[in-house]
Amino acid sequence: MKKVTLKQIAELADTSIGTVDRALNNRGRISEETKQKILNIAEQLGYQPNKLASSLSRNRSLRLGVLYPAYPAYFFDEMSAGVDEAIRSLSDYSMDIKKIRCNSLSPEDQIPILEKLSSEHYDGLVINAGSSQLLPYIDRLAEKGIAVATFNSDIKGTRRLFHVGMDPYLAGRVAGDLMGKLMGGSGKVITMVGFCSVEAHMERLRGFLEAVRSSYPQIQIVDNAEYEDNDKLAKKVADRLLAEHPDVKGLYTVNLPGALGAALSLKQHPLASPPILMGYDVTKQLGDLLKEGICTCILYQNPFAQAYYSLMLMSDYLLQGTLPKKKHLLIQPRIVLKENVDAYYYDPSTTTTNQFFL
Repeated sequence: MKKVTLKQIAELADTSIGTVDRALNNRGRISEETKQKILNIAEQLGYQPNKLASSLSRNRSLRLGVLYPAYPAYFFDEMSAGVDEAIRSLSDYSMDIKKIRCNSLSPEDQIPILEKLSSEHYDGLVINAGSSQLLPYIDRLAEKGIAVATFNSDIKGTRRLFHVGMDPYLAGRVAGDLMGKLMGGSGKVITMVGFCSVEAHMERLRGFLEAVRSSYPQIQIVDNAEYEDNDKLAKKVADRLLAEHPDVKGLYTVNLPGALGAALSLKQHPLASPPILMGYDVTKQLGDLLKEGICTCILYQNPFAQAYYSLMLMSDYLLQGTLPKKKHLLIQPRIVLKENVDAYYYDPSTTTTNQFFL
């Protein structure tokens, strides 16, 4: 038997989902006539409320936390905009969403926060999870009755319910194949990673290396370095590596701070034959460097949509007990060049929701 949803009841009652939620859970301001109409429709359809939602909603709002880094702000501000849009979309529900910010994706920043969380504080948690070291902490939260999902960066083997984001290995393979073609199948490549402890970063690197080695055996990987998701450190690392390998033909970084730092290094210390530079995600500064020809290509992973959809799907689970059909909801990487970069800028003063659901 197909599960009856609040949306179906709302459509038949010609009202909002929030009004249906208030009527079914006997709270909030609603006319008696509307309430009885909704209750009658729910009874006719055989609606069965989610046990967790109905037991909690009589006394308080459902509490949903979203844990993700604060820095670098030029990347995570776009993610925050997705969180804010989800909060606005869920404003009619009894849903209390709280942002929990850490400094970075490193386990040293995330584990102390996870250790303090309990079912007394949250019914659900959506986390931009960095390291596999978080696995026992995520499982412990699940054992305590907290529903957990991940977005942007996933950790395999945990008891999380679902993940929203790119397949980092696939994104790495796309970058590797593109790099091989642009390099003409030969030459030296430098790789740079944000954190070696972050699973998504290492999967992007693994996908890149496997694509290059399997299809372009004449390409040589000459060095790899870590820049701790810091564009200033990434510039210093690129300065050193480019000085050591002035004949390099390609430079691959696994995220935005790496691409920005490497591009600034190439602009300050231009080489006679500039390497192909490839990274992820967009800011106005990196877009300008793309237009100047310093950065060659960007893979965009839509952090706005990742945050938005993860919260909306978790709210569906908490309110109605429904889970997405797939445990990994893929957001496909988009290839951004100087010709189309203007369509991918995040500007809080002009951005509309639909721009980031391309």
